[in-house]
Amino acid sequence: MGTLKTTNIQTITGSGTLTLGTSGETLTVPTGVTVGGGISNTPAFEVYKSSDQDVTDNATVKVTWDVEDIDTDSAFDLTNNKFVVPTGMAGKYYIYSNLLGRSTTSKQVQDMRTMIYKNGSNTKTGFQIFSANIGDYISSFANATMDLADGDEIEIYNYINIGSGTPRVTGSSSDRRSWFGAYRLIGS
Repeated sequence: MGTLKTTNIQTITGSGTLTLGTSGETLTVPTGVTVGGGISNTPAFEVYKSSDQDVTDNATVKVTWDVEDIDTDSAFDLTNNKFVVPTGMAGKYYIYSNLLGRSTTSKQVQDMRTMIYKNGSNTKTGFQIFSANIGDYISSFANATMDLADGDEIEIYNYINIGSGTPRVTGSSSDRRSWFGAYRLIGS
């Protein structure tokens, strides 16, 4: 066992793949060392709603998105409103979403939920409940750290309960009222 001291390591040809260690070994980077280059929290995306979406009262409804702020690996599908883990990018992901809901009738919002769905099933729910019809707007936030495999699909669903009027998930291009994002955690 020894110490290798150098300022540069390259392949013989100057291009291609350079392998450090073999399967089952651990490469340790000591505390205080700065690592540059391609180590990042990707894939990563964040989308938002630029306009309101009418939804059904007392029902679970898939939220639609129309603007991508970030999509590092083109993994968010705006047509189907879901994130699909790219091939070779399995790992632990931090997922988050905030939804702002309202009724077209003043002070009628009672309950709202933001639900993170993985492969068609609800896995996490964030909610906000009022004891009476007192809210003009209501916001709910859900977040989770999940193990995701290649091809796993993540979607956001909403449930809102109002006293009267039409329930809506609100959107705005100026202040990002409802959003959805995720990123892969380094080291996963």
